[in-house]
This record gives sequence, C-alpha cells and structure tokens, in this order.
Amino acid sequence: MKNLIRALLCFCVHGICFAQQPYTVSGNLAKIHDPRPVAALADLIQERYGVPVNYEDIRTVFAGDIVDETAPQARLRNPQALALGRKWGTLEVTLVSPASTVEERLPQAKALIADALAQHVSRGQNGMFDVTGGARGLYLIPKLSRGRDGKLAMSTSPLDLFIVIPPARMTAEQCFDTIVSKLNETGAVKIIPGIQPSNFLIQATGICEAQNEPARDVVERVLRFTRPGEAVGPTTTTRSERPVFVWRLLYDIKLETYALNIVPAMKLVRSRFGGHDYTEITTTP
Repeated sequence: MKNLIRALLCFCVHGICFAQQPYTVSGNLAKIHDPRPVAALADLIQERYGVPVNYEDIRTVFAGDIVDETAPQARLRNPQALALGRKWGTLEVTLVSPASTVEERLPQAKALIADALAQHVSRGQNGMFDVTGGARGLYLIPKLSRGRDGKLAMSTSPLDLFIVIPPARMTAEQCFDTIVSKLNETGAVKIIPGIQPSNFLIQATGICEAQNEPARDVVERVLRFTRPGEAVGPTTTTRSERPVFVWRLLYDIKLETYALNIVPAMKLVRSRFGGHDYTEITTTP
C-alpha cells in the first residue's frame, strides 16, 4: 500500500507539473503559464543557463487557490472521486544572453529569478520565495503562503526542519530514505520519497549524518555523493562523468503530503540539425 501511494503521488505531482511545456519563448521573452509558475521558472532558468536550480513547494491549503480537476468520467464511475489542483499562474521573463562560464551565469540566473519572484507577488499569486545559492547552484525556498483563511503566513519548508542522523556509511538512496524518515519523526510534516534515479543513487556511497542541522543541508551533502571530487568523506563511484542532480520538493494538496524528488538538472542545447534539445548538466573530475 505504501508503495502504491508513493507511486500515485509521484505520478499526480509530476503529471500536473511536467505533462506539458510550462512556458513558451519568443525572441528573448519567456512566458510561463503553469499551476506551479515558480517551479516552471526554476526549470526555465536551469535549462537556459545551465545552472542547477533546486525548488521547494509552498503548502497550498487556501480554497481560493485550489481547483477541482476531477474528470467527469471519473466522477461517474466513482462519486467520491476527487482530483485537486492549483489555480494556474503566469510570469514573464526577459532573458539575457548567457555568460560564457557557470560562475558568471550564476548571478545572471539569480537576478532573473529575483525579478520574476517580485512579479509573482505583484500578480497576487500564492507564495513568496527566497532565492539563495552558492557555487553548486540556486535554491528556491518558500517563505510565505496563504493559510486556510486566505491570509499570508509563514510557510516553513520541511527541509528547514532540524534532524539528527548518527554517522553511518550507506548509499545515497538509503540516506535520502533516512532523511525522509527523520523528517516524519518530527511530527511536523508528512513526506515520502518521490521519484529518484535509483541506478545512480545506489552506486554512490558516503557517510550519511546530520548533526542537528537543517535537512536541506543534509540533502545537499548527499547529492555530493554523486559528484566526484565534491563528496564529504570517501566515496565509491563507477562513472567518470555523472549528471548533476537537483531536488524538487512537491506538495500534494489532497494527501497533504510532500514528495522529495531527485532529478537530473537539464539544460537546453542546440541540436545537430539546427533545433534544440535537452541534455543533462554533468560534472567531470
């Protein structure tokens, strides 16, 4: 049953978020139209500038931000059927030419995101986010969202919670599962492992530990297991070039549960025949 719920949540979350292209680009103007416009913004910036962007959902609980997406056919088969989604939001981003190095593109990407986040608020769309970052990418972290009464209130991400994990050597996949378990033990959130690239995560090992610190710091540290030359402690890897992974922490409205998804960071590249395609952002030792 647990595995079934996990599969359904991941399918529903990603079906809503990624089933269709969330933005269009004409010239240097990108227009986003999506139930999660800030998540779509993260994808846009990551794909256009080759900068890894991590994203964490706000909790959507205000009735005015929720829509009933139940298909009529489903309701005919089961009167109790209920599929809840988010009201769609829009953003417009004026793109600039990417700089030649990732060190230069990082502040470019951060500035574009900051401008779009201000626009997100001015449009009256749910949620206020901070954009922070460092040498390994950017982080979109929720700060305020509408409560059940429709008023803005503090919106703490599960990854803000402090956890403790005794040091132990394990695979990256096992460590992510341990992080999720420790977050559930706090009683403050419900969270499950989401989509994960198991083939990569079981090949990367390291010391999994948390010394009463934010779960976000631990997730970032575990991702270093998969990046040669960046891991904390001895690691085991089997490939010389590996994708850079980012997280998408997504919230299911009906189940009131988060899913911690680990996905490859993707970037847009010019294809052989003059069009465009996507490729994984990689790091090579």
